[in-house]
Amino acid sequence: ASSADVPEMPKEVVSTLGVSSEVAGGSISSNPSVDQTWTGNITITASITIPSGITITATSATLSIADNATITVEGTLTATSTTFKKQPTAWGGLLISSGSAVTLTSCTLQDADTLIVSTAASPTIQNSTLNPTRCAINIRTSGSPVISGNTFTSASGAQLAAAAVVVAQNASASVTFKNNTTTKLGNTNNYNANFLVNRGFTGTVTASGNRFTGDHAAFDGFAFLSESDNGTFTFTSDVYT
Repeated sequence: ASSADVPEMPKEVVSTLGVSSEVAGGSISSNPSVDQTWTGNITITASITIPSGITITATSATLSIADNATITVEGTLTATSTTFKKQPTAWGGLLISSGSAVTLTSCTLQDADTLIVSTAASPTIQNSTLNPTRCAINIRTSGSPVISGNTFTSASGAQLAAAAVVVAQNASASVTFKNNTTTKLGNTNNYNANFLVNRGFTGTVTASGNRFTGDHAAFDGFAFLSESDNGTFTFTSDVYT
């Protein structure tokens, strides 16, 4: 049969069969409807959502994200050696939702007020560099985030910025924080610790092998601060200099 004899498959059927596409450079302005692989220099021109059931694999990509635009993950995002940055002023951050699957490995995230917001989610963030204006990772409600082997440092020109991790008020998450390095972080008007746990926390924080160095004690700031008496905290072989 010739190609003319083969009926066109409806788009919704193509999607359910797991057809994927590659985005190698260019721009993205709408939510993906099939699995995609992102590579090269990509401009994200508006806020997008990776829906449940969709997988985005970003490999050695540079994502330049429009002012205040966010990437919300309800499906799966696996990023390796990928940079998330502003285009041109400041983007809105990576918003990780309940039920999603997010793994960031050897990535660089920069140029957002808060780089990552994890809400009832369990992302793995490893061996990456996070360079926030005010907060690298904000953990809300529940979930089991694993944060390992990363370097947290303040944004260039920021006011002795920011926290590496802030756990929100009344959260019950189980946070693993291991083998990370924080440097040149310090106090801002809102955050006075590299790792801040707000009041009402009832979850667990397991910290091991971390190094807090540089300016974390500036302006009466702290490397690690909990405002809750109800959580469970374990510290092993952490270094404060």
